[in-house]
Amino acid sequence: MTLIPVTIRTIRHGKFTVTGEQVTPNFALTPIVAVHDDGTPALRGGLNLTHIHTGLTVCNDSWIDMRKAAAELEELPIDWATLTKPTPEQAKLVRETYMRILTDTSDTGWPWPKWAGDESTPADSVLAQRLDAALGHSEIREKSHALVDEISKLDEDLGKRLDIELLWRDCGMNVEGYSAIYLLAVLQRIDPAAADRAAGNLVRDCDAGDSFGEWVYQWRQELVDGRPLTLHGFPARIELDGDQ
Repeated sequence: MTLIPVTIRTIRHGKFTVTGEQVTPNFALTPIVAVHDDGTPALRGGLNLTHIHTGLTVCNDSWIDMRKAAAELEELPIDWATLTKPTPEQAKLVRETYMRILTDTSDTGWPWPKWAGDESTPADSVLAQRLDAALGHSEIREKSHALVDEISKLDEDLGKRLDIELLWRDCGMNVEGYSAIYLLAVLQRIDPAAADRAAGNLVRDCDAGDSFGEWVYQWRQELVDGRPLTLHGFPARIELDGDQ
Protein backbone atom coordinates (compact mmCIF):
# COMPACT_ATOMS: atom_id res chain seq x y z
CA MET A 1 0.00 0.00 0.00
CA THR A 2 1.34 3.41 -1.02
CA LEU A 3 -0.01 6.35 0.97
CA ILE A 4 0.41 9.84 -0.48
CA PRO A 5 -0.91 13.33 0.25
CA VAL A 6 -3.67 14.36 -2.17
CA THR A 7 -4.98 17.91 -2.46
CA ILE A 8 -8.71 17.80 -3.18
CA ARG A 9 -11.07 20.59 -4.23
CA THR A 10 -14.33 21.76 -2.76
CA ILE A 11 -16.69 24.35 -4.19
CA ARG A 12 -17.24 26.41 -1.05
CA HIS A 13 -14.14 25.75 1.00
CA GLY A 14 -11.28 25.73 -1.49
CA LYS A 15 -8.60 23.06 -1.33
CA PHE A 16 -7.29 20.92 1.47
CA THR A 17 -5.01 17.91 1.72
CA VAL A 18 -5.90 14.37 2.78
CA THR A 19 -3.96 11.12 2.87
CA GLY A 20 -4.91 8.75 0.07
CA GLU A 21 -3.92 5.32 -1.19
CA GLN A 22 -2.31 5.52 -4.60
CA VAL A 23 -3.76 2.67 -6.67
CA THR A 24 -2.39 3.60 -10.13
CA PRO A 25 0.14 6.22 -11.28
CA ASN A 26 -2.55 8.91 -11.58
CA PHE A 27 -5.38 7.87 -9.27
CA ALA A 28 -5.82 7.42 -5.53
CA LEU A 29 -8.52 6.35 -3.11
CA THR A 30 -9.18 9.25 -0.74
CA PRO A 31 -11.56 9.50 2.22
CA ILE A 32 -14.85 11.30 1.69
CA VAL A 33 -14.67 14.47 3.72
CA ALA A 34 -17.52 16.68 4.92
CA VAL A 35 -16.68 20.33 5.49
CA HIS A 36 -18.55 22.18 8.23
CA ASP A 37 -19.73 25.75 7.76
CA ASP A 38 -16.71 26.98 9.71
CA GLY A 39 -14.41 25.25 7.22
CA THR A 40 -13.44 22.39 9.54
CA PRO A 41 -13.11 19.09 7.64
CA ALA A 42 -14.42 15.81 9.07
CA LEU A 43 -14.41 12.27 7.71
CA ARG A 44 -17.92 11.03 6.89
CA GLY A 45 -17.17 7.47 5.73
CA GLY A 46 -16.52 5.97 2.34
CA LEU A 47 -13.92 6.60 -0.34
CA ASN A 48 -13.55 8.70 -3.48
CA LEU A 49 -11.62 7.69 -6.56
CA THR A 50 -9.61 10.86 -7.10
CA HIS A 51 -7.37 12.11 -9.88
CA ILE A 52 -4.15 12.81 -8.02
CA HIS A 53 -2.89 15.79 -10.03
CA THR A 54 -6.09 17.85 -10.07
CA GLY A 55 -7.86 16.60 -6.94
CA LEU A 56 -11.02 15.99 -8.98
CA THR A 57 -13.39 13.25 -7.88
CA VAL A 58 -14.13 10.60 -10.47
CA CYS A 59 -16.64 8.60 -8.41
CA ASN A 60 -17.50 7.44 -4.93
CA ASP A 61 -19.71 4.46 -5.63
CA SER A 62 -19.07 1.66 -3.16
CA TRP A 63 -20.61 -0.96 -5.45
CA ILE A 64 -17.76 -1.04 -7.92
CA ASP A 65 -14.14 -2.08 -7.69
CA MET A 66 -12.56 1.38 -7.78
CA ARG A 67 -9.10 -0.10 -8.25
CA LYS A 68 -10.35 -1.79 -11.42
CA ALA A 69 -11.96 1.48 -12.48
CA ALA A 70 -8.68 3.32 -11.98
CA ALA A 71 -6.79 0.76 -14.05
CA GLU A 72 -9.29 1.05 -16.91
CA LEU A 73 -9.22 4.85 -16.78
CA GLU A 74 -5.44 4.75 -17.13
CA GLU A 75 -5.92 2.94 -20.47
CA LEU A 76 -7.97 5.78 -21.96
CA PRO A 77 -6.29 8.05 -24.56
CA ILE A 78 -5.83 10.80 -21.96
CA ASP A 79 -2.53 12.16 -20.65
CA TRP A 80 -3.50 11.96 -16.99
CA ALA A 81 -0.11 13.18 -15.76
CA THR A 82 -0.49 16.59 -17.43
CA LEU A 83 -4.27 16.95 -17.26
CA THR A 84 -5.47 20.17 -15.62
CA LYS A 85 -9.09 20.25 -16.73
CA PRO A 86 -10.71 17.57 -18.90
CA THR A 87 -12.32 18.52 -22.17
CA PRO A 88 -15.97 17.57 -22.74
CA GLU A 89 -14.78 14.72 -24.97
CA GLN A 90 -12.45 13.40 -22.26
CA ALA A 91 -15.15 13.69 -19.60
CA LYS A 92 -17.48 11.71 -21.88
CA LEU A 93 -14.89 8.94 -22.20
CA VAL A 94 -14.57 8.78 -18.42
CA ARG A 95 -18.35 8.62 -17.90
CA GLU A 96 -18.74 5.90 -20.52
CA THR A 97 -15.97 3.80 -18.95
CA TYR A 98 -17.38 4.23 -15.48
CA MET A 99 -20.95 3.41 -16.51
CA ARG A 100 -19.75 0.29 -18.33
CA ILE A 101 -18.03 -0.93 -15.17
CA LEU A 102 -20.95 0.08 -12.99
CA THR A 103 -23.59 -1.66 -15.07
CA ASP A 104 -21.65 -4.82 -15.91
CA THR A 105 -23.85 -7.73 -14.84
CA SER A 106 -22.25 -10.37 -17.03
CA ASP A 107 -20.81 -12.39 -14.15
CA THR A 108 -23.19 -12.17 -11.22
CA GLY A 109 -23.44 -15.92 -10.68
CA TRP A 110 -27.07 -15.35 -9.75
CA PRO A 111 -29.89 -17.23 -11.53
CA TRP A 112 -32.93 -15.18 -12.53
CA PRO A 113 -35.86 -16.53 -10.45
CA LYS A 114 -38.89 -18.05 -12.16
CA TRP A 115 -41.31 -15.82 -10.27
CA ALA A 116 -39.75 -12.69 -11.81
CA GLY A 117 -40.76 -13.34 -15.43
CA ASP A 118 -38.42 -12.87 -18.39
CA GLU A 119 -34.82 -11.95 -17.60
CA SER A 120 -34.45 -10.28 -21.02
CA THR A 121 -37.17 -7.72 -20.14
CA PRO A 122 -36.66 -6.91 -16.45
CA ALA A 123 -38.75 -3.74 -16.27
CA ASP A 124 -41.69 -5.19 -18.22
CA SER A 125 -41.55 -8.36 -16.13
CA VAL A 126 -41.55 -6.48 -12.85
CA LEU A 127 -44.38 -4.22 -14.04
CA ALA A 128 -46.44 -7.25 -15.09
CA GLN A 129 -45.80 -9.01 -11.79
CA ARG A 130 -46.71 -5.92 -9.76
CA LEU A 131 -49.83 -5.22 -11.83
CA ASP A 132 -51.02 -8.82 -11.51
CA ALA A 133 -50.45 -8.66 -7.76
CA ALA A 134 -52.35 -5.39 -7.51
CA LEU A 135 -55.26 -6.74 -9.57
CA GLY A 136 -55.35 -9.87 -7.42
CA HIS A 137 -55.33 -7.93 -4.18
CA SER A 138 -59.09 -8.41 -3.71
CA GLU A 139 -58.44 -12.09 -3.07
CA ILE A 140 -56.15 -11.20 -0.18
CA ARG A 141 -58.81 -8.92 1.26
CA GLU A 142 -61.43 -11.67 0.99
CA LYS A 143 -59.18 -14.06 2.92
CA SER A 144 -58.67 -11.34 5.54
CA HIS A 145 -62.45 -10.96 5.92
CA ALA A 146 -62.82 -14.71 6.31
CA LEU A 147 -60.13 -14.72 9.04
CA VAL A 148 -61.79 -11.80 10.82
CA ASP A 149 -65.15 -13.60 10.75
CA GLU A 150 -63.62 -16.70 12.31
CA ILE A 151 -61.90 -14.69 15.03
CA SER A 152 -65.04 -12.65 15.71
CA LYS A 153 -66.97 -15.83 16.50
CA LEU A 154 -64.54 -16.42 19.35
CA ASP A 155 -63.95 -12.82 20.44
CA GLU A 156 -65.93 -10.00 18.82
CA ASP A 157 -63.70 -7.24 20.18
CA LEU A 158 -60.54 -9.00 19.03
CA GLY A 159 -62.12 -9.52 15.62
CA LYS A 160 -62.81 -5.78 15.27
CA ARG A 161 -59.25 -4.91 16.29
CA LEU A 162 -57.85 -7.42 13.83
CA ASP A 163 -60.10 -6.09 11.05
CA ILE A 164 -58.83 -2.54 11.60
CA GLU A 165 -55.21 -3.69 11.65
CA LEU A 166 -55.63 -5.71 8.45
CA LEU A 167 -57.45 -2.80 6.78
CA TRP A 168 -54.49 -0.48 7.46
CA ARG A 169 -52.10 -3.07 6.05
CA ASP A 170 -54.36 -3.56 3.06
CA CYS A 171 -54.34 0.18 2.35
CA GLY A 172 -50.55 0.29 2.74
CA MET A 173 -50.09 -2.57 0.27
CA ASN A 174 -52.32 -0.80 -2.26
CA VAL A 175 -50.42 2.47 -1.94
CA GLU A 176 -46.98 0.85 -2.08
CA GLY A 177 -47.94 -1.33 -5.04
CA TYR A 178 -49.34 1.61 -6.99
CA SER A 179 -46.30 3.75 -6.17
CA ALA A 180 -43.82 1.11 -7.31
CA ILE A 181 -45.72 0.55 -10.58
CA TYR A 182 -46.05 4.25 -11.33
CA LEU A 183 -42.44 5.19 -10.56
CA LEU A 184 -40.96 2.24 -12.49
CA ALA A 185 -43.21 3.03 -15.47
CA VAL A 186 -42.07 6.68 -15.40
CA LEU A 187 -38.41 5.62 -15.25
CA GLN A 188 -38.97 3.20 -18.13
CA ARG A 189 -40.42 5.96 -20.28
CA ILE A 190 -37.53 8.33 -19.48
CA ASP A 191 -34.69 5.78 -19.62
CA PRO A 192 -35.58 2.18 -20.57
CA ALA A 193 -32.05 0.89 -19.89
CA ALA A 194 -32.03 2.40 -16.40
CA ALA A 195 -35.47 0.93 -15.72
CA ASP A 196 -34.27 -2.54 -16.71
CA ARG A 197 -31.22 -2.13 -14.49
CA ALA A 198 -33.32 -0.97 -11.54
CA ALA A 199 -35.85 -3.75 -12.05
CA GLY A 200 -33.09 -6.35 -12.15
CA ASN A 201 -31.63 -5.00 -8.92
CA LEU A 202 -35.07 -5.01 -7.33
CA VAL A 203 -35.66 -8.65 -8.29
CA ARG A 204 -32.28 -9.64 -6.88
CA ASP A 205 -32.93 -7.83 -3.61
CA CYS A 206 -36.42 -9.33 -3.27
CA ASP A 207 -35.14 -12.79 -4.13
CA ALA A 208 -32.51 -12.54 -1.39
CA GLY A 209 -34.77 -10.71 1.05
CA ASP A 210 -32.12 -10.57 3.76
CA SER A 211 -30.95 -6.96 3.79
CA PHE A 212 -34.00 -4.72 3.39
CA GLY A 213 -33.70 -3.32 6.91
CA GLU A 214 -30.00 -2.62 6.61
CA TRP A 215 -30.42 -0.78 3.30
CA VAL A 216 -33.34 1.30 4.54
CA TYR A 217 -31.32 2.31 7.59
CA GLN A 218 -28.27 3.17 5.46
CA TRP A 219 -30.33 5.19 2.95
CA ARG A 220 -31.99 7.17 5.72
CA GLN A 221 -28.60 8.00 7.20
CA GLU A 222 -27.20 8.95 3.79
CA LEU A 223 -30.17 11.28 3.26
CA VAL A 224 -29.54 12.93 6.64
CA ASP A 225 -25.85 13.35 5.77
CA GLY A 226 -26.66 14.91 2.40
CA ARG A 227 -25.05 12.03 0.53
CA PRO A 228 -26.37 10.31 -2.60
CA LEU A 229 -28.22 7.13 -1.72
CA THR A 230 -26.16 4.05 -2.56
CA LEU A 231 -27.94 2.40 -5.49
CA HIS A 232 -26.27 -0.58 -7.15
CA GLY A 233 -25.73 0.02 -10.84
CA PHE A 234 -26.20 3.78 -10.66
CA PRO A 235 -23.45 6.34 -10.07
CA ALA A 236 -23.39 8.18 -6.77
CA ARG A 237 -21.50 11.00 -8.42
CA ILE A 238 -19.18 11.65 -11.36
CA GLU A 239 -17.37 14.95 -11.11
CA LEU A 240 -14.28 14.80 -13.28
CA ASP A 241 -15.41 17.73 -15.40
CA GLY A 242 -15.65 20.22 -12.55
CA ASP A 243 -14.94 21.03 -8.92
CA GLN A 244 -16.51 19.20 -6.01
